[in-house]
Amino acid sequence: EDQAIPPTNVDYIAEALRVILEKRPPEILHVSSTNSTTPVGFAITIGQAFDLDTSLIRPVSFEEYNRDKLAPILQYSWLDPSKFVKDFRPSILHTVEEGVELFKQTID
Repeated sequence: EDQAIPPTNVDYIAEALRVILEKRPPEILHVSSTNSTTPVGFAITIGQAFDLDTSLIRPVSFEEYNRDKLAPILQYSWLDPSKFVKDFRPSILHTVEEGVELFKQTID
Protein backbone atom coordinates (compact mmCIF):
# COMPACT_ATOMS: atom_id res chain seq x y z
CA GLU A 1 0.00 0.00 0.00
CA ASP A 2 2.99 2.35 0.31
CA GLN A 3 5.15 1.44 -2.67
CA ALA A 4 5.19 3.42 -5.95
CA ILE A 5 5.27 1.34 -9.14
CA PRO A 6 4.63 2.03 -12.85
CA PRO A 7 3.01 -1.20 -14.13
CA THR A 8 3.34 -1.14 -17.91
CA ASN A 9 1.79 -3.36 -20.56
CA VAL A 10 4.53 -5.27 -22.39
CA ASP A 11 2.91 -4.42 -25.74
CA TYR A 12 3.52 -0.71 -25.06
CA ILE A 13 7.12 -1.40 -24.09
CA ALA A 14 7.66 -3.40 -27.28
CA GLU A 15 6.19 -0.63 -29.44
CA ALA A 16 8.24 2.02 -27.65
CA LEU A 17 11.41 -0.04 -28.16
CA ARG A 18 10.58 -0.38 -31.87
CA VAL A 19 10.32 3.42 -32.13
CA ILE A 20 13.57 3.89 -30.18
CA LEU A 21 15.41 1.43 -32.42
CA GLU A 22 14.02 3.15 -35.49
CA LYS A 23 14.85 6.73 -34.37
CA ARG A 24 18.09 5.96 -32.50
CA PRO A 25 17.92 8.89 -30.04
CA PRO A 26 21.25 9.82 -28.39
CA GLU A 27 19.84 9.97 -24.87
CA ILE A 28 18.45 7.52 -22.34
CA LEU A 29 14.66 7.38 -22.37
CA HIS A 30 12.32 5.96 -19.78
CA VAL A 31 9.51 3.75 -21.05
CA SER A 32 6.75 3.09 -18.54
CA SER A 33 3.22 4.02 -17.62
CA THR A 34 2.78 7.78 -17.56
CA ASN A 35 1.77 7.68 -13.90
CA SER A 36 2.40 5.44 -10.93
CA THR A 37 0.26 3.59 -8.45
CA THR A 38 0.67 1.23 -5.53
CA PRO A 39 0.43 -2.54 -5.90
CA VAL A 40 -2.88 -2.46 -4.01
CA GLY A 41 -4.09 0.43 -6.17
CA PHE A 42 -3.17 -1.56 -9.29
CA ALA A 43 -5.04 -4.61 -8.00
CA ILE A 44 -8.10 -2.46 -7.27
CA THR A 45 -7.94 -0.85 -10.74
CA ILE A 46 -7.84 -4.30 -12.36
CA GLY A 47 -10.61 -5.58 -10.10
CA GLN A 48 -12.87 -2.65 -10.91
CA ALA A 49 -12.22 -2.92 -14.65
CA PHE A 50 -13.22 -6.58 -14.62
CA ASP A 51 -16.10 -6.18 -12.13
CA LEU A 52 -14.37 -8.29 -9.47
CA ASP A 53 -14.91 -8.07 -5.71
CA THR A 54 -12.22 -5.57 -4.67
CA SER A 55 -13.18 -5.98 -1.00
CA LEU A 56 -11.07 -9.16 -1.11
CA ILE A 57 -7.92 -7.09 -1.74
CA ARG A 58 -5.97 -6.51 1.46
CA PRO A 59 -3.25 -3.86 1.68
CA VAL A 60 0.11 -4.70 3.21
CA SER A 61 2.91 -2.27 4.07
CA PHE A 62 6.09 -2.27 2.03
CA GLU A 63 8.11 -3.08 5.13
CA GLU A 64 5.98 -6.13 5.90
CA TYR A 65 6.06 -7.36 2.28
CA ASN A 66 9.82 -6.88 1.96
CA ARG A 67 10.72 -8.25 5.41
CA ASP A 68 11.92 -11.77 4.50
CA LYS A 69 13.07 -11.16 0.92
CA LEU A 70 16.59 -12.33 0.06
CA ALA A 71 16.92 -9.48 -2.41
CA PRO A 72 14.86 -6.51 -1.23
CA ILE A 73 13.03 -4.56 -3.92
CA LEU A 74 12.85 -0.79 -4.26
CA GLN A 75 10.03 1.05 -2.57
CA TYR A 76 9.92 3.90 -5.08
CA SER A 77 10.83 2.89 -8.62
CA TRP A 78 8.73 5.19 -10.77
CA LEU A 79 10.26 6.27 -14.08
CA ASP A 80 9.57 9.54 -15.90
CA PRO A 81 8.59 8.78 -19.51
CA SER A 82 7.78 12.43 -20.36
CA LYS A 83 10.79 12.82 -22.70
CA PHE A 84 9.72 9.79 -24.75
CA VAL A 85 6.11 11.02 -24.83
CA LYS A 86 7.17 14.55 -25.86
CA ASP A 87 9.78 13.59 -28.48
CA PHE A 88 8.22 10.52 -30.05
CA ARG A 89 4.80 8.97 -29.92
CA PRO A 90 2.54 10.15 -27.11
CA SER A 91 -0.05 7.55 -28.13
CA ILE A 92 2.16 4.58 -27.16
CA LEU A 93 2.40 5.07 -23.39
CA HIS A 94 -0.65 5.36 -21.16
CA THR A 95 -1.66 5.92 -17.57
CA VAL A 96 -2.09 2.81 -15.46
CA GLU A 97 -5.86 3.17 -15.66
CA GLU A 98 -5.87 3.65 -19.46
CA GLY A 99 -3.56 0.66 -19.84
CA VAL A 100 -5.87 -1.60 -17.85
CA GLU A 101 -8.89 -0.42 -19.85
CA LEU A 102 -7.10 -0.94 -23.18
CA PHE A 103 -5.98 -4.40 -22.05
CA LYS A 104 -9.56 -5.23 -21.11
CA GLN A 105 -10.74 -4.17 -24.58
CA THR A 106 -8.23 -6.52 -26.23
CA ILE A 107 -9.52 -9.56 -24.37
CA ASP A 108 -13.24 -8.75 -24.50
